[in-house]
Amino acid sequence: MLAVLLAALLGILLGTVTGLTPGLHVNTLVALMVASLPFLLGILPIYALVALIVAMAVTHTFVDYIRKYRYVVTPLANGSDL
Repeated sequence: MLAVLLAALLGILLGTVTGLTPGLHVNTLVALMVASLPFLLGILPIYALVALIVAMAVTHTFVDYIRKYRYVVTPLANGSDL
């Protein structure tokens, strides 16, 4: 159970990184994880890997949305809200 929690926290961290970094997508990291799946299954249980991927995808979605659309709600430089 602790491995699942730590994997979810790592997924939140990686999702934040992929959400803030243009050109780096969560699918890229998942493809690397699938390529190294035999190695990862020797370290973590399958539920921990699922928790890592889900946490990474959800966090990426929220952080990427905030990064892309932060200027839409920003007030104008002259002080008016338009």
